[in-house]
Amino acid sequence: RLAQQRQKESRPAPVEEAPSSKELRALYADHTEYLRHGTIGGVLKTRYADADLTLEAFEELVDLLENRGAVAWQVRAAAAWLLGQVRLSEGQKHRVSKALCVLLRERKSGMGVRWQKRVGYAALPSVALLGLGGVFALVLGRMTALPQGQMVGQAALFFSTLIGLGMLGVRWHNIVTQQRDVVLASLRTLCKFALPDSLPILFDTFTDTDTYKVSEKALLATLPKLETSQYGRIEPTLIAEMCNLLTDCTPWHPPLMIALVEALERVGTKEAIRPVQKVMSHVDRGSFPQFEVLSEAVERTLEILRARAEIEEELEAQERQYHLDPYAVIREEG
Repeated sequence: RLAQQRQKESRPAPVEEAPSSKELRALYADHTEYLRHGTIGGVLKTRYADADLTLEAFEELVDLLENRGAVAWQVRAAAAWLLGQVRLSEGQKHRVSKALCVLLRERKSGMGVRWQKRVGYAALPSVALLGLGGVFALVLGRMTALPQGQMVGQAALFFSTLIGLGMLGVRWHNIVTQQRDVVLASLRTLCKFALPDSLPILFDTFTDTDTYKVSEKALLATLPKLETSQYGRIEPTLIAEMCNLLTDCTPWHPPLMIALVEALERVGTKEAIRPVQKVMSHVDRGSFPQFEVLSEAVERTLEILRARAEIEEELEAQERQYHLDPYAVIREEG
Protein backbone atom coordinates (compact mmCIF):
# COMPACT_ATOMS: atom_id res chain seq x y z
CA ARG A 1 0.00 0.00 0.00
CA LEU A 2 2.88 2.36 0.79
CA ALA A 3 4.46 1.61 -2.58
CA GLN A 4 1.17 2.36 -4.34
CA GLN A 5 0.86 5.62 -2.43
CA ARG A 6 4.39 6.66 -3.40
CA GLN A 7 3.75 5.75 -7.01
CA LYS A 8 0.58 7.82 -7.00
CA GLU A 9 2.40 10.79 -5.50
CA SER A 10 5.22 10.51 -8.06
CA ARG A 11 2.88 10.72 -11.03
CA PRO A 12 2.98 13.96 -13.01
CA ALA A 13 0.13 16.40 -12.73
CA PRO A 14 -2.83 15.84 -15.06
CA VAL A 15 -2.63 17.59 -18.42
CA GLU A 16 -5.49 20.07 -18.38
CA GLU A 17 -4.91 21.50 -21.87
CA ALA A 18 -3.37 19.94 -24.95
CA PRO A 19 -0.02 21.46 -25.98
CA SER A 20 -0.23 24.14 -28.64
CA SER A 21 1.21 23.62 -32.13
CA LYS A 22 4.29 25.56 -31.08
CA GLU A 23 4.77 23.35 -28.01
CA LEU A 24 4.28 20.21 -30.09
CA ARG A 25 6.91 21.39 -32.58
CA ALA A 26 9.30 21.94 -29.68
CA LEU A 27 8.43 18.50 -28.31
CA TYR A 28 9.15 17.00 -31.72
CA ALA A 29 12.51 18.77 -31.89
CA ASP A 30 13.46 17.62 -28.37
CA HIS A 31 12.59 13.96 -29.00
CA THR A 32 13.54 13.53 -32.66
CA GLU A 33 16.31 11.11 -31.73
CA TYR A 34 13.86 8.94 -29.81
CA LEU A 35 11.29 9.00 -32.63
CA ARG A 36 13.83 7.93 -35.23
CA HIS A 37 16.10 5.56 -33.35
CA GLY A 38 14.27 4.59 -30.17
CA THR A 39 16.98 5.90 -27.86
CA ILE A 40 15.80 6.99 -24.43
CA GLY A 41 17.38 10.43 -24.19
CA GLY A 42 15.17 12.67 -22.07
CA VAL A 43 11.97 10.78 -22.75
CA LEU A 44 11.60 9.50 -19.19
CA LYS A 45 11.89 13.01 -17.82
CA THR A 46 9.11 14.50 -19.89
CA ARG A 47 6.16 15.77 -17.90
CA TYR A 48 3.76 13.84 -20.14
CA ALA A 49 5.08 10.37 -19.26
CA ASP A 50 2.30 8.41 -17.51
CA ALA A 51 0.26 11.59 -17.04
CA ASP A 52 -3.54 11.74 -17.08
CA LEU A 53 -5.32 13.70 -19.80
CA THR A 54 -8.52 15.61 -19.41
CA LEU A 55 -11.20 14.72 -21.94
CA GLU A 56 -10.81 18.10 -23.65
CA ALA A 57 -7.04 17.68 -24.01
CA PHE A 58 -7.50 14.18 -25.39
CA GLU A 59 -10.03 15.36 -27.98
CA GLU A 60 -7.68 18.13 -29.13
CA LEU A 61 -4.77 15.74 -29.58
CA VAL A 62 -6.80 13.09 -31.38
CA ASP A 63 -8.22 15.77 -33.66
CA LEU A 64 -4.67 16.44 -34.88
CA LEU A 65 -4.51 12.83 -36.07
CA GLU A 66 -8.04 12.46 -37.44
CA ASN A 67 -8.26 15.85 -39.23
CA ARG A 68 -5.00 15.60 -41.06
CA GLY A 69 -5.17 18.01 -43.98
CA ALA A 70 -4.02 21.26 -42.35
CA VAL A 71 -1.74 19.78 -39.67
CA ALA A 72 2.04 20.00 -39.99
CA TRP A 73 3.89 16.69 -39.96
CA GLN A 74 6.04 17.71 -36.99
CA VAL A 75 2.90 18.46 -34.98
CA ARG A 76 1.32 15.18 -36.05
CA ALA A 77 4.42 13.17 -35.12
CA ALA A 78 4.59 14.82 -31.69
CA ALA A 79 0.88 14.22 -31.07
CA ALA A 80 1.18 10.55 -32.04
CA TRP A 81 4.21 10.15 -29.77
CA LEU A 82 2.62 12.02 -26.85
CA LEU A 83 -0.56 9.91 -26.94
CA GLY A 84 1.67 6.89 -26.42
CA GLN A 85 3.21 8.43 -23.30
CA VAL A 86 0.12 9.48 -21.35
CA ARG A 87 -2.38 7.27 -19.52
CA LEU A 88 -5.42 6.36 -21.64
CA SER A 89 -8.46 4.20 -21.13
CA GLU A 90 -8.97 1.15 -23.35
CA GLY A 91 -11.61 2.97 -25.36
CA GLN A 92 -9.29 5.92 -25.92
CA LYS A 93 -6.48 3.58 -26.98
CA HIS A 94 -8.74 1.96 -29.57
CA ARG A 95 -9.70 5.36 -30.96
CA VAL A 96 -6.09 6.53 -31.17
CA SER A 97 -5.05 3.20 -32.69
CA LYS A 98 -7.70 3.52 -35.39
CA ALA A 99 -6.51 7.04 -36.28
CA LEU A 100 -2.87 5.92 -36.39
CA CYS A 101 -3.72 2.95 -38.61
CA VAL A 102 -5.42 5.32 -41.07
CA LEU A 103 -2.31 7.51 -41.09
CA LEU A 104 -0.07 4.52 -41.73
CA ARG A 105 -2.25 3.28 -44.58
CA GLU A 106 -1.86 6.71 -46.19
CA ARG A 107 1.88 6.93 -45.58
CA LYS A 108 2.74 6.57 -49.28
CA SER A 109 0.21 9.14 -50.43
CA GLY A 110 1.07 12.06 -48.15
CA MET A 111 -1.14 11.20 -45.15
CA GLY A 112 -3.99 13.40 -46.31
CA VAL A 113 -1.78 16.22 -47.61
CA ARG A 114 -2.25 16.72 -51.34
CA TRP A 115 0.75 16.37 -53.60
CA GLN A 116 0.25 19.93 -54.89
CA LYS A 117 0.86 21.27 -51.38
CA ARG A 118 3.93 19.10 -50.90
CA VAL A 119 5.39 20.14 -54.25
CA GLY A 120 4.53 23.75 -53.53
CA TYR A 121 6.28 23.64 -50.16
CA ALA A 122 9.43 22.25 -51.76
CA ALA A 123 9.44 24.07 -55.09
CA LEU A 124 8.02 27.57 -54.53
CA PRO A 125 11.03 29.01 -52.63
CA SER A 126 13.37 27.58 -55.26
CA VAL A 127 11.30 28.99 -58.11
CA ALA A 128 11.15 32.37 -56.37
CA LEU A 129 14.91 32.42 -55.89
CA LEU A 130 15.47 31.39 -59.49
CA GLY A 131 13.13 34.16 -60.66
CA LEU A 132 14.95 36.76 -58.58
CA GLY A 133 18.27 35.63 -60.01
CA GLY A 134 16.91 35.88 -63.55
CA VAL A 135 15.47 39.36 -62.96
CA PHE A 136 18.73 40.52 -61.39
CA ALA A 137 20.71 39.22 -64.36
CA LEU A 138 18.32 40.82 -66.86
CA VAL A 139 18.34 44.20 -65.11
CA LEU A 140 22.10 44.18 -64.73
CA GLY A 141 22.56 43.26 -68.39
CA ARG A 142 20.34 46.13 -69.56
CA MET A 143 21.83 48.69 -67.19
CA THR A 144 25.34 48.21 -68.50
CA ALA A 145 26.76 47.03 -71.77
CA LEU A 146 30.13 46.21 -70.24
CA PRO A 147 31.24 42.58 -70.45
CA GLN A 148 31.86 42.62 -66.70
CA GLY A 149 28.21 43.46 -66.03
CA GLN A 150 27.01 40.61 -68.24
CA MET A 151 29.41 38.22 -66.53
CA VAL A 152 28.13 39.29 -63.11
CA GLY A 153 24.55 38.76 -64.30
CA GLN A 154 25.34 35.29 -65.63
CA ALA A 155 27.11 34.42 -62.39
CA ALA A 156 24.10 35.61 -60.37
CA LEU A 157 21.79 33.49 -62.52
CA PHE A 158 24.06 30.46 -62.17
CA PHE A 159 24.41 30.69 -58.39
CA SER A 160 20.70 31.43 -57.86
CA THR A 161 19.90 28.31 -59.90
CA LEU A 162 22.41 26.27 -57.91
CA ILE A 163 21.11 27.50 -54.55
CA GLY A 164 17.52 27.03 -55.68
CA LEU A 165 18.13 23.41 -56.64
CA GLY A 166 19.90 22.83 -53.33
CA MET A 167 16.99 24.38 -51.45
CA LEU A 168 14.57 22.18 -53.41
CA GLY A 169 16.53 19.08 -52.42
CA VAL A 170 16.72 20.09 -48.75
CA ARG A 171 13.03 20.95 -48.45
CA TRP A 172 11.94 17.77 -50.21
CA HIS A 173 14.21 15.78 -47.90
CA ASN A 174 12.51 17.50 -44.96
CA ILE A 175 9.12 16.37 -46.28
CA VAL A 176 10.25 12.76 -46.62
CA THR A 177 11.97 12.79 -43.21
CA GLN A 178 9.02 14.34 -41.38
CA GLN A 179 6.59 11.89 -42.98
CA ARG A 180 8.80 9.02 -41.85
CA ASP A 181 8.87 10.48 -38.35
CA VAL A 182 5.06 10.41 -38.28
CA VAL A 183 5.20 6.74 -39.30
CA LEU A 184 7.79 5.89 -36.65
CA ALA A 185 5.94 7.79 -33.91
CA SER A 186 2.71 6.01 -34.85
CA LEU A 187 4.38 2.60 -34.81
CA ARG A 188 5.98 3.21 -31.41
CA THR A 189 2.61 4.18 -29.95
CA LEU A 190 0.94 1.12 -31.50
CA CYS A 191 3.73 -0.96 -29.96
CA LYS A 192 2.85 0.41 -26.51
CA PHE A 193 -0.86 -0.18 -27.01
CA ALA A 194 -0.35 -3.72 -28.41
CA LEU A 195 -3.92 -3.97 -29.72
CA PRO A 196 -4.67 -6.90 -32.07
CA ASP A 197 -6.75 -4.57 -34.27
CA SER A 198 -3.50 -2.97 -35.44
CA LEU A 199 -1.97 -6.23 -36.72
CA PRO A 200 -2.96 -5.77 -40.40
CA ILE A 201 -1.16 -2.43 -40.68
CA LEU A 202 1.84 -3.78 -38.75
CA PHE A 203 2.15 -6.61 -41.28
CA ASP A 204 2.02 -4.01 -44.04
CA THR A 205 4.67 -1.69 -42.57
CA PHE A 206 6.96 -4.65 -41.88
CA THR A 207 7.63 -4.78 -45.63
CA ASP A 208 9.04 -1.21 -45.62
CA THR A 209 12.82 -1.17 -45.44
CA ASP A 210 13.02 1.90 -43.17
CA THR A 211 10.35 0.85 -40.64
CA TYR A 212 10.58 -2.93 -40.42
CA LYS A 213 12.57 -2.89 -37.17
CA VAL A 214 9.97 -0.81 -35.34
CA SER A 215 7.19 -2.84 -36.96
CA GLU A 216 8.82 -6.07 -35.78
CA LYS A 217 9.02 -4.73 -32.23
CA ALA A 218 5.33 -3.79 -32.40
CA LEU A 219 4.44 -7.24 -33.75
CA LEU A 220 6.37 -8.94 -30.94
CA ALA A 221 4.36 -6.90 -28.44
CA THR A 222 0.98 -7.41 -30.16
CA LEU A 223 0.95 -11.03 -31.37
CA PRO A 224 0.93 -12.45 -27.79
CA LYS A 225 -2.28 -10.48 -27.17
CA LEU A 226 -4.19 -12.84 -29.47
CA GLU A 227 -6.14 -15.26 -27.30
CA THR A 228 -7.54 -18.74 -27.90
CA SER A 229 -11.04 -17.38 -27.37
CA GLN A 230 -10.60 -15.38 -30.59
CA TYR A 231 -10.27 -18.54 -32.70
CA GLY A 232 -12.95 -18.54 -35.37
CA ARG A 233 -13.68 -14.83 -34.90
CA ILE A 234 -10.64 -13.47 -36.72
CA GLU A 235 -10.80 -12.50 -40.38
CA PRO A 236 -9.34 -15.22 -42.66
CA THR A 237 -7.25 -12.54 -44.38
CA LEU A 238 -5.43 -11.88 -41.11
CA ILE A 239 -4.60 -15.57 -40.73
CA ALA A 240 -3.34 -15.56 -44.32
CA GLU A 241 -1.14 -12.52 -43.63
CA MET A 242 0.31 -14.22 -40.56
CA CYS A 243 1.10 -17.33 -42.62
CA ASN A 244 2.65 -15.28 -45.43
CA LEU A 245 4.83 -13.33 -43.02
CA LEU A 246 5.87 -16.55 -41.28
CA THR A 247 7.03 -17.96 -44.61
CA ASP A 248 8.70 -14.74 -45.78
CA CYS A 249 10.60 -13.84 -42.61
CA THR A 250 12.31 -17.22 -42.13
CA PRO A 251 14.98 -17.62 -40.92
CA TRP A 252 16.18 -14.05 -40.33
CA HIS A 253 13.85 -13.08 -37.49
CA PRO A 254 13.84 -15.91 -34.91
CA PRO A 255 11.75 -14.14 -32.21
CA LEU A 256 9.14 -13.09 -34.76
CA MET A 257 8.94 -16.60 -36.20
CA ILE A 258 8.31 -18.05 -32.75
CA ALA A 259 5.72 -15.36 -31.96
CA LEU A 260 3.88 -16.08 -35.21
CA VAL A 261 3.86 -19.83 -34.62
CA GLU A 262 2.57 -19.37 -31.08
CA ALA A 263 -0.11 -16.95 -32.32
CA LEU A 264 -1.25 -19.46 -34.91
CA GLU A 265 -1.39 -22.03 -32.12
CA ARG A 266 -4.04 -19.88 -30.45
CA VAL A 267 -6.07 -18.63 -33.43
CA GLY A 268 -4.87 -20.49 -36.52
CA THR A 269 -7.10 -22.55 -38.81
CA LYS A 270 -6.32 -25.56 -41.00
CA GLU A 271 -4.91 -23.20 -43.67
CA ALA A 272 -1.96 -22.57 -41.31
CA ILE A 273 -0.81 -26.20 -41.25
CA ARG A 274 1.28 -26.09 -44.42
CA PRO A 275 3.02 -22.74 -43.65
CA VAL A 276 3.90 -23.96 -40.15
CA GLN A 277 5.26 -27.23 -41.60
CA LYS A 278 7.42 -25.24 -44.02
CA VAL A 279 9.04 -23.34 -41.19
CA MET A 280 11.24 -26.19 -40.08
CA SER A 281 12.42 -26.87 -43.63
CA HIS A 282 13.79 -23.32 -43.82
CA VAL A 283 15.65 -23.51 -40.52
CA ASP A 284 19.16 -24.83 -40.10
CA ARG A 285 19.54 -26.29 -36.63
CA GLY A 286 23.22 -25.39 -36.44
CA SER A 287 22.75 -21.69 -37.17
CA PHE A 288 19.31 -20.97 -35.71
CA PRO A 289 19.81 -19.56 -32.18
CA GLN A 290 16.42 -20.66 -30.79
CA PHE A 291 15.90 -23.91 -32.68
CA GLU A 292 14.69 -25.95 -29.69
CA VAL A 293 12.08 -23.33 -28.72
CA LEU A 294 10.86 -23.08 -32.31
CA SER A 295 10.77 -26.85 -32.75
CA GLU A 296 8.65 -27.34 -29.64
CA ALA A 297 6.30 -24.52 -30.68
CA VAL A 298 5.88 -25.99 -34.17
CA GLU A 299 5.12 -29.49 -32.86
CA ARG A 300 2.61 -28.15 -30.35
CA THR A 301 0.98 -25.89 -32.93
CA LEU A 302 0.70 -28.60 -35.59
CA GLU A 303 -1.01 -30.94 -33.15
CA ILE A 304 -3.61 -28.30 -32.31
CA LEU A 305 -4.10 -27.23 -35.93
CA ARG A 306 -4.65 -30.81 -37.09
CA ALA A 307 -7.27 -31.32 -34.40
CA ARG A 308 -8.97 -28.11 -35.49
CA ALA A 309 -8.77 -29.20 -39.14
CA GLU A 310 -10.83 -32.30 -38.39
CA ILE A 311 -13.52 -30.22 -36.70
CA GLU A 312 -13.50 -27.61 -39.47
CA GLU A 313 -13.77 -30.24 -42.21
CA GLU A 314 -16.63 -31.91 -40.39
CA LEU A 315 -18.47 -28.60 -40.09
CA GLU A 316 -17.84 -27.86 -43.76
CA ALA A 317 -19.21 -31.28 -44.71
CA GLN A 318 -22.35 -30.65 -42.64
CA GLU A 319 -22.78 -27.25 -44.28
CA ARG A 320 -22.43 -28.72 -47.78
CA GLN A 321 -24.93 -31.42 -46.90
CA TYR A 322 -27.34 -28.80 -45.60
CA HIS A 323 -27.16 -26.85 -48.86
CA LEU A 324 -27.79 -30.03 -50.87
CA ASP A 325 -30.63 -31.25 -48.64
CA PRO A 326 -31.84 -28.61 -46.12
CA TYR A 327 -34.30 -31.06 -44.55
CA ALA A 328 -31.78 -33.85 -43.89
CA VAL A 329 -31.03 -32.61 -40.38
CA ILE A 330 -34.73 -32.38 -39.55
CA ARG A 331 -35.34 -35.93 -40.76
CA GLU A 332 -32.41 -37.22 -38.71
CA GLU A 333 -33.68 -35.51 -35.57
CA GLY A 334 -37.19 -36.74 -36.28
